[in-house]
Parts: sequence; structure tokens; C-alpha cells
Amino acid sequence: MDSHSHSIRDLFPDWQKSDPLTTLTKILQVAITITSADKGNVQVFNPLSRSLRIAVSEGFAKPFLQYFDEVNHQAAACGTAIKRLERVVVEDVRQSPIFVGTEALPVLIEAGVQAVQSTPLISKEQYVVGMISTHYQVPTLPTRDQLRLLDELAEIAAEFLVGKGQSLLAKG
Repeated sequence: MDSHSHSIRDLFPDWQKSDPLTTLTKILQVAITITSADKGNVQVFNPLSRSLRIAVSEGFAKPFLQYFDEVNHQAAACGTAIKRLERVVVEDVRQSPIFVGTEALPVLIEAGVQAVQSTPLISKEQYVVGMISTHYQVPTLPTRDQLRLLDELAEIAAEFLVGKGQSLLAKG
């Protein structure tokens, strides 16, 4: 493990014992910082409904949170990332085939979102347990280094959700 992942893991010394929402909020804040984003959310995957549900968010108002509260495969970077089982980066939502001509685009524009990245949280057993998405007010492409650090954070978040995800779903 390199020094960056060690230092990221050090940010969560008692994560297995802490309140799940507090830990996810901290994970989200670290993701926003790593990617130099303006806002974001962490979603938990519900295997029964095969959907993502927002567990914590930062920077969003009610219309965005209501529209994206539960995402299957509809027009969303996170829904596309679930389908592909890989990160989706949208440099400009106004030009992306994921969003152009959909109901989601005006919701994003109203929320001040011009770009988004969604990174699946995948367990060691290779199943999706959640998603970290960070959002930007201007068209943006995260750097390779930012994405590498985000991948390290995603491993920590997935490990955490494997143990705590069902309790978060019960609260949703």
C-alpha cells in the first residue's frame, strides 16, 4: 500500500465502530476534497430493488435530492456506472448522451451541476455496494491522480458498506 492510501485510511481510524452516516459523510467530504468538486453524494446499493439510494449528500437542495433519491438505470452517471460496473466521468452534462434530452438534465442544471463523476463501490467479492459521485459547477475532468486517490477511498468505502450497508438501507 502506498503512502497516499495509508494516509487516506488513517482518516478513518475507528470507522468500523462509528455511526454509519457520520463515516459516510466523512468519506464524501474526502471525495469532494480529492476531486476538487463542489458537491457530491454517497449512495448505497439495494440488491432487492437493484437501485442506488442517497445515504449522504453535500451541497444539494431538495429538488435534486428528490429526483435522484433512488436511481436504477435511468439517465444518471451513477445509473450508467452501475450498468457498466465502472466509473463514469461526464465532463459536460449539457453535451453528454447520458443526459441530453432527458428529464435529468434540467434537474442538474438547476442544481448548478455542469460535470459529474460516479465511482462504483465494489466489494472484495466483486459486487456493487454503493457509489460515490462528485459534482462540479463548471465542465471538469478529474486528473489521473485524483481518480487514483478516489479509487483508494472507494476501496475503504466499499469495505465499510459491506458491514454497514444494510443498516443504512433500513433507515432509508
